[in-house]
Amino acid sequence: MKSIFWPVFWASIGGIFVLFGVLLETLSDKRSFKDIRSFRCWGSAKSWGEWMVIVGVFGEVIVGGVTAVNEWRNDPMKKPIAFASARVQLVVKTRSNTVPLFINPDQVRDCVNMGLSVCKNSVSNNLLNLESHDITSWRMGTTNQQDCHIRFSEGGTLSDLFDDKFIKRSATTVRQIEGADIVCLRLPDMETNAEVLSGVVVLNVNDFTWRFEIPSQKPKWGMTTTQKTKNGSFQIFQVSMLFQQADGTVLTNLYDGK
Repeated sequence: MKSIFWPVFWASIGGIFVLFGVLLETLSDKRSFKDIRSFRCWGSAKSWGEWMVIVGVFGEVIVGGVTAVNEWRNDPMKKPIAFASARVQLVVKTRSNTVPLFINPDQVRDCVNMGLSVCKNSVSNNLLNLESHDITSWRMGTTNQQDCHIRFSEGGTLSDLFDDKFIKRSATTVRQIEGADIVCLRLPDMETNAEVLSGVVVLNVNDFTWRFEIPSQKPKWGMTTTQKTKNGSFQIFQVSMLFQQADGTVLTNLYDGK
């Protein structure tokens, strides 16, 4: 944290000038004087007091203005992203307690193709991409439900599925992340008939933390989404996906979490 010693110091000096200036003006405001010399002396003191007040106030205005500008420039919300990570917890239901949550355990262990995107209004306005670097899951007793924990961090090697341009970290500020309302999870190796019962995403950027609830949904194409509404609740975010068949035909599918 940057020290504010010098702004406070110079503001105090300005305050001292004002204090002594007002004091001189008050003492020189007399009705009678001993002689003409006393009159001139106190008149000069009053003039000095007025100038000390002017100089003191002017100095305080300058110090206050410079400090305000520096604080505005150093606003942590205006800073570019220096560090970003996320923790995801999912409660997932599979067809039975013998069906694995992920169909390719080796790729899942190496966290291949597993990512998280943070967006604003739509997936085309992608603010941040994170890659998975750790995943653990275990069955909740003898039921067909599993508790899955995934950690995400910045990588830079995962191809963005939603935007052709790789989002440079320096181009996104903390304030933009604060305004984000969509989180998309990409878990392509999740079992086809799995159902996400609940979950939460805890996003950390610089010194700030945001929390997104994940509503119940049935993932398709390894996608799980959540969107924060204006009233603060969370809902499934619908995403249009384009798929190209072998013959070149392009199909449009809508992810609705159903």
